[in-house]
Amino acid sequence: MAPEPGAGEALLERGEVLAAVRACLGAALEGRGQALFILGDAGLGKTSLLEAARRERPSEMESGFARGDPSEAGIAYCLVSDLVASLGGADEVRIGLGAGPVDTSAPRYRVARWLEGRAATPTLLALDDLHWADPDSLDLLGALVPRLGGMPVAMVGALRSWPPAAEQLCSELAASGRCRVQRLAPLSLGATGELIRRRAALEVTGEVERWAWESCGGNPLLLEHVAAALEQGETLPTGSALTGTLGGPVQAALLLGRFVGLDSDALACAQAAAVLGGSASPELVEAVAALDSGRARAGLAALAGAGVLTSAGNERVSLAHPLLAEALHADLGSGARMLLHRRAFRVLAEMGREAEAAVHVPHAELAGNSRAIALLERVGRAGLAAGAIVTASKALESALALAGKAAPAGLQLMLAEALAAGARFPESVELAGAVLERSDSDWLETYRGLSLKGRALLMSGQINPSCEVLEAASALALAHGDAERAVPPLLDLSVARWVIQGPGAAADPASRARAVAAGASSEMALRAEAEWVRVGYEAGEEGAFAAGEALRGTMSARIEQPLTLDELALSIGPTHAFGCYAWEAEHREEAFAAFEAVIRSAEATGALGPLTSCSASLAPILARHGRLDAAVAEMARGEAVADLYGGSTGFVAITRAEVACWQGRLGEVEALCTRAEAVALPSWHVGLQLAAIRGLARLWQGDPSASEMFLGAESLTRDAGLRVPGNIPWATHAIQAHLAVGRRADAERVVAWLAGCPLAPTCRWPKVAESLGRAWLAALDGDDDLAESHFEAALHLHVQTELPLEEIETNLAFGGFLRRRGRRARARDRLERALVLAEAAGAGWLASTARRELELARGRRSAGPEQRLTLTVAERQVAALAADGLTNLEIARQLGVSARTVETHLGHVLAKLGISSRRELARMLPAS
Repeated sequence: MAPEPGAGEALLERGEVLAAVRACLGAALEGRGQALFILGDAGLGKTSLLEAARRERPSEMESGFARGDPSEAGIAYCLVSDLVASLGGADEVRIGLGAGPVDTSAPRYRVARWLEGRAATPTLLALDDLHWADPDSLDLLGALVPRLGGMPVAMVGALRSWPPAAEQLCSELAASGRCRVQRLAPLSLGATGELIRRRAALEVTGEVERWAWESCGGNPLLLEHVAAALEQGETLPTGSALTGTLGGPVQAALLLGRFVGLDSDALACAQAAAVLGGSASPELVEAVAALDSGRARAGLAALAGAGVLTSAGNERVSLAHPLLAEALHADLGSGARMLLHRRAFRVLAEMGREAEAAVHVPHAELAGNSRAIALLERVGRAGLAAGAIVTASKALESALALAGKAAPAGLQLMLAEALAAGARFPESVELAGAVLERSDSDWLETYRGLSLKGRALLMSGQINPSCEVLEAASALALAHGDAERAVPPLLDLSVARWVIQGPGAAADPASRARAVAAGASSEMALRAEAEWVRVGYEAGEEGAFAAGEALRGTMSARIEQPLTLDELALSIGPTHAFGCYAWEAEHREEAFAAFEAVIRSAEATGALGPLTSCSASLAPILARHGRLDAAVAEMARGEAVADLYGGSTGFVAITRAEVACWQGRLGEVEALCTRAEAVALPSWHVGLQLAAIRGLARLWQGDPSASEMFLGAESLTRDAGLRVPGNIPWATHAIQAHLAVGRRADAERVVAWLAGCPLAPTCRWPKVAESLGRAWLAALDGDDDLAESHFEAALHLHVQTELPLEEIETNLAFGGFLRRRGRRARARDRLERALVLAEAAGAGWLASTARRELELARGRRSAGPEQRLTLTVAERQVAALAADGLTNLEIARQLGVSARTVETHLGHVLAKLGISSRRELARMLPAS
């Protein structure tokens, strides 16, 4: 049999595609990775073009190769595993190992990280027959393609339109501009004649040329067969003697004609190979053909002699082209086809190659076959353990279809679990609900149905319905005396209520989980204790702080060890929960250690769920710790894997807005907050964070609406039952904003709230905020001594708070107060400290404010003595700031008075000095 056209002279009319291949290779060499997919029917030269890409790659570019195989389409990550192995990365990547309890993104992350680690080596990833790739490999490639842009990687793949999954993926990627798709067209009439003349080395008439073109549909492979027949002296029909197109009688005649004259054993071997996907070991072909060894060897030898069978490497034989396999498979009668697939299923199952056996089930008509159902269930379970959710779901769906109405509840539940893991939440909820409606389910199956349904509702954002279902799951387990199973739904319920209502509502299920866990395993008890400490402390529950302090010893040892996969699979595991508590209780280093322990273990296993969740917790506390650059790096880590995980990037977007505010990029804050609202799941916590960030930006911009934003933050805090001010530290800025617009009562209420919070002895920041509030109120009342004592108290507390940004603000507030009271030397000490800290942290707005205050503290010429005597102390303070260019609201904030008071004082200043504008005031009071 003639081979598919080679990559040399026979590549007719493929110049445009070859140019695209070369451009893809060139871009990769420059570090601008690209993906190119070549789409076309069988026989149009896709493989030849892929071989051209491998041959024409630059000498410094390594090449990896993998080919899809219909017999391996059920083996999870088979294609990607072969690709990684071809580049020597199998041991490093360990794709599909130990990923199940974590999340489905682990294989994606491992491969992406490995490929990024090869950044110094330009690489070609050549993928043939992508249409036969296993579905999880396709899913992984779809996540990988958008990441190629910054890597020296060229991905060139070849595929057909059927099966359709690969083409659909390529179309979606191309529509979003992530890849390029080149569609191969059949050869033209002129190229048809040229191919025949080159291949047969003889001239043909125009009539034969046209017949060949029309009959073969311009398909190069079929035209090769025509040329081979002509070369051997065969007479071909002309005119209307035989007509047809690709896929019609001509294809069958040209392809199946290669088997004419072969004996029945050879034909049986060929049919067995076709049923096995066109490629298999000789032993497998022999078993499916149901021949003894001698007859099978003779049959295979005859096929090789006829040129229709070749060695495929790895001790496999292969039909010379996929079209041969497809033609033979189609030529089988339905009964013979079904029997061969059944035999293939049985043989592969007996060999322990269950994933390959599963491929034959749809063609073998095995409805109700208990052996097939059990095998598919095992394949599905193995897929779940490997994080291969698409493969697992397909196998379990096939099992459920075969079982029909007799499907056991356990099979339905396993499929519901797989569907939820694949984010197919409505289907998971429906299937779990079906188990709950069964009359034959035992209580454990009902419990699993409730738990799965509750979690699927929770993960899909249907939080209120999820709470009811999770409550029922826990109650059922308790009714049967099973504490170990009663705890997890309560912990999920705590997380759900925290998200939708706040810690006040979450504390009850967390407390109940803690009580029930006393009768469970030590690990379950630790999970419950950590969750109770997290939400109970935030809610101000009695005993939560003592429990948290007792937990510190246990967690300090645990943090030093790699986290288990079971912990990483949790929504919020005990280490993450302890990190949240430790931060709010002001055990700063322990908090960082806990978060970093989760991230370290998550990166090692490829568990992007806990990695992104913990990164989202860590980034804002790094910002509040004054480590703005580290916060930016942490956000970058979260964003770098967001496309692989598919989780919400809302918390990263929120932190980006907060960092922009601290860095002094106030004009960007509102747009960043708006973007965060668009991508974050709505919750009280998101609303509170955004209100605090917007309020701070507006406060610093002199916008009176800052006060309204902080009133909203206060309301959200109250409604959520959040009694720990350090969770989102808005209180200090709220007091400033309220005083700036004359809302003294609102400021006093915030101060009273801070004073009444159930604080741990370790907590100092709320006391700092309270002291600052009292200092501003005392200054407003003219009690400078009391104000100074409160400022001093705040500074003393800062020594142990490790919160540089808040310390900067305190020094600025105190320094400004001292300067306005004429104590410039002391003011400069405080302001210089603020400037040093602000510049070190990269806190742009605070740094610029500190510089301006320092300039004022270094002295300026005032109006003449006679004019100065006419101004009161308050009027002189307002005049100095107004001459410096500050707005009324900015002056009000600095002086701790209302904007209306500033306006009144400024009016008196202008009148007493006999001027009418701020510009004249600035000229009259030039800087010294």
